[in-house]
Amino acid sequence: MKVLHNITIFLILLCCSVQPSSAECMKYKDPKVPLKACIADLLSRMTLAEKIGQMTQIGRLNATSDVLRNYFICMDCSISYENLITIVLRFYTISRKFVAACAKHYSEVSTHMAPYYNAIVKGVSTVMVSYSSWNGEKMHANHFLVADFLKNKLNFRGFVISDWQGIDKITSPMGANYSYSIQQASITAGLDMVMIPYNYFDFINILTNFVKAGVIPMSRIDDAVRRILRDKFIMGAP
Repeated sequence: MKVLHNITIFLILLCCSVQPSSAECMKYKDPKVPLKACIADLLSRMTLAEKIGQMTQIGRLNATSDVLRNYFICMDCSISYENLITIVLRFYTISRKFVAACAKHYSEVSTHMAPYYNAIVKGVSTVMVSYSSWNGEKMHANHFLVADFLKNKLNFRGFVISDWQGIDKITSPMGANYSYSIQQASITAGLDMVMIPYNYFDFINILTNFVKAGVIPMSRIDDAVRRILRDKFIMGAP
C-alpha cells in the first residue's frame, strides 16, 4: 500500500462542556495560568463521559446538536492537503492559534518516517495512523510504533487519531470483534481520539464499561484527554 504523506488541517470542535458553580474559581479559564495547570484543572473537573466524548470523533452527518451535547463528542471538520507537507507546515507555524495540523498516515519506521520527524519538530498537533500493517500487525493496534516509538522515543506531545473506521478494520472481517478492537488494540496501543463516523454509541458504551471495570486504566484515558486538551488550549479554547 502506498502511504501518502499528508497534512490535514483539523478545525476541531471545541466542545469541552464542564459546568462548575459560578462561585468556583476556574483556573483553566484564566489566561495567566500556565498551560499545564490549565489542563490539569479542566481534566480534574471532567466526568468519565466527558473524557470519552473528547476521545470520540463522529461524522458530520451524525453530528446533531443533541448528539454533540449529550455525548460531549468531537466532530470531523477536516480539510486535506495531499503531498503539500512543507507548505502546510509553514501555514501551520503561522496559524497555530486557530488550526491543528495532522500528519498522516503514520506507518512503518524505516520507509516513511522522514516527514514525521520534521512535523514533530515543527510541533504538529496530531498524527493519524495508517490502515496498513507492520510485521503483520495493524498500525491501529501497534503499541510499539504508536506508544513506544512515536510518543515515548520521539516525544510526540500531541494526540494520535485513528483513520476513518480504522479500529473497525483491525479485525477481518471488519468489526468482527469490536471489543477487542477497542480495548486490547486501539486504546491500549496509544490511540487518543478515534474516528467512529457511525458506530459511536457502541464505542462509547464499550469503552466506558472497560474503564469502569478496570480493564482499561483511567490513567490511559487521562493521558489521551490531556493530549487533546493541550491542543485545544493552544488553539484558543475554552
